[in-house]
Amino acid sequence: MGEVIEVNGPIVTIRQPGIRNGDQVKIGQLNLIGEVIHIRQHDALVQVYESTETLRPGEQVVGLDHPLSVELGPGLLGQIFDGVQRPLNKIMQASGEHISRGLEIPALDRDKIWHYVPTAELVVGSSLSGGEILGTVRETETIEHRVLAPPGCHGEVIEHAPEGDYTVEEIIVRVRNEAGVVEEVATIGPCVSRVLTNHAPVRACL
Repeated sequence: MGEVIEVNGPIVTIRQPGIRNGDQVKIGQLNLIGEVIHIRQHDALVQVYESTETLRPGEQVVGLDHPLSVELGPGLLGQIFDGVQRPLNKIMQASGEHISRGLEIPALDRDKIWHYVPTAELVVGSSLSGGEILGTVRETETIEHRVLAPPGCHGEVIEHAPEGDYTVEEIIVRVRNEAGVVEEVATIGPCVSRVLTNHAPVRACL
């Protein structure tokens, strides 16, 4: 956790140990989205992508430990997004013609169902490494998404979802790594890899 030191329009000075240049952060009670653009000794400058009106020194800063990034997966085609990948139609539904600050709306619809076709050769007992194709999801007649194992993934497949309909958050592959730990390694949507230890998932990027 960090704190706001100074607010100068869209440029906010924060103090947070361990923050890195390029990291994405959430600032204040509204969780305004920003990006670290400069580090100077113990402080950092953040470019905030929403109005900083009412933001005050002392408010909380949360580092997200990753650069400003976007979600990839089926459902992006045909949508229009703002600068931090929030779908404008969902923003309109949530706040009307004026965009409310701090809105958290995922780019991909979490409830929509997509048809997943697993790779026939990838069966229980197979060895799996990062970058291998797990299966495909067809978004349109001409666009087919290939679902890949995340970088750094390596282990024995202990579960691979059969062909069927899934949301972008449902786990489709689990592996047992060399340490004997079970990992949830893939969905058909946004990046997710979870190591199952002590009932506390640890997230990593696909």
